[in-house]
Amino acid sequence: MTLLFRWLGHFPFLKTVTGTGVLAALTLMLAACGGDSSDHGSEFSCAARHDWPSDGLSVDNARHVDANQFISVDQLKQWHRELDALGLRDTGGPAEDAYIRTLAGRLDCAGVRDVVLEPVTFPRWSTTDWRLTLNGEPLRVASYIPYSGSTPEHGVTAPTVHVDITQPVDPSTVAGRIVLFDVPNVTVPTRFFLDNAMHVWDPLSSFSPDEPYSRPYLAIDAVTRTLDALGDTEAVGAIGILQMPYETAHGSYFPYDGIIRRVPALYVDRDLGEQLKGLSNGTELTLHLPASVADTATHNVVAMIPGASDEITVIHSHTDGTNGLEDNGPDAIIGIAQYLARLPQSALPRTVMVMFSSGHFAGGVGIEGFLRQHADDGLLDRIKSIITVEHLGA
Repeated sequence: MTLLFRWLGHFPFLKTVTGTGVLAALTLMLAACGGDSSDHGSEFSCAARHDWPSDGLSVDNARHVDANQFISVDQLKQWHRELDALGLRDTGGPAEDAYIRTLAGRLDCAGVRDVVLEPVTFPRWSTTDWRLTLNGEPLRVASYIPYSGSTPEHGVTAPTVHVDITQPVDPSTVAGRIVLFDVPNVTVPTRFFLDNAMHVWDPLSSFSPDEPYSRPYLAIDAVTRTLDALGDTEAVGAIGILQMPYETAHGSYFPYDGIIRRVPALYVDRDLGEQLKGLSNGTELTLHLPASVADTATHNVVAMIPGASDEITVIHSHTDGTNGLEDNGPDAIIGIAQYLARLPQSALPRTVMVMFSSGHFAGGVGIEGFLRQHADDGLLDRIKSIITVEHLGA
C-alpha cells in the first residue's frame, strides 16, 4: 500500500512508502514532475557496477519506464543485507558515517554529477555500555533510551519504584530511586492513515480501515513527558517497560528528538518488566549507562541530475537508522538515480536533486543544517516538490 500524506506539518518531507515496483513507479513520477566536495566513495569501487545497465536512454524512456534498465534486484538485496549488518546507525556515529560515504560513492558510480558531502555539526550523545544488574547478576536489557542522561562509570545503585505515567509524578516518591514505568502500546485504526493520505495504492485490499495498528513508538510523547518530569526530580534512573517480547523490544531506539535529558534510562521487555515490578520494596538494582556528549560532524549527501530547467524536484531519504528497514530508502534511490542520469537532459522538465540527510534520529539536525546552509544562495527557492522514500518492504 502506498500512502502520500497530506498532514505535512508533522513531517519534514512528503513521505512515499512503497512496496515492490518502487523504482519504476517513482522514476516515472520524477521524470514527469520534473559544501565542499569530499573524498567519498573510497569504500565502493565502480568496478562493482559491471552488471549495471549502461545503455543510453531516450526521451521515450522518461515517459515509459523500461524495467530492464534498472540495477538488479539481486544487487539491491545485497545492499540491503550489508545495511542490516551495520546495525544501529545513530546520527554522527561511525556506522552512519561509513554508510554516508558508501552512498556518495554509489552516486558517483551511477553517473550523478556534483556529489557533495555537506557537514552539519551537532551535540552527539553516545554510549557503548548499558547494563542492568540485580545482586550482581546481569539482566537482559532490550536497549538504552537515547539522549536520556548518563551515569558514572560504576553506574547507580538504588531501590526501584513503579509509577503510573498517566498521573503526575510525585517527587517525594521517586527521589533517590530507579523509576519503573510502562510504555503503552498506542493503538489507532488503519483508517487514521487512510484518512490522512493524499493517495492510496492498495490493489489487493490488504488493509482494512478498521484493522488496529498498535506500536510502542506511537507513545514517544508519553516517554518524553515522563523523562522530562523525572528530570525535575531527584530520581537517579529510569526503566521503560515495553509491552512486547524481548525479540521485538531489542534494539528499540526512541525518542529521537536529540534533546539531552537528565535521567539515564533503559528499556526492558514486558517479561523482565513484570519481574522488576514484582521485586520486594527496597530491592536494589544497578543501572549502568555512562554516556558522553561531544560536538560531532555528520554529513548530508547532495547531488544533482540536470534537467531542462533550474526548477528542482528532490528525492530524499535519511541515512541514520536502526536496521535494514529504517532506513533503506537511499539504496533504492541509487537505482532510480542511475536510470535518471542516463536520460537526455531535455527529458527531465526539472533538475532532480538527490538528497540523503543525516540527523533523523537527532531531532532533524541534518534537515535544519541544510536549510541554514542554503538560506541565502537561492537553492531553496528553486525546490518545487519533494518526495521522501522510507521503509521499503515494511
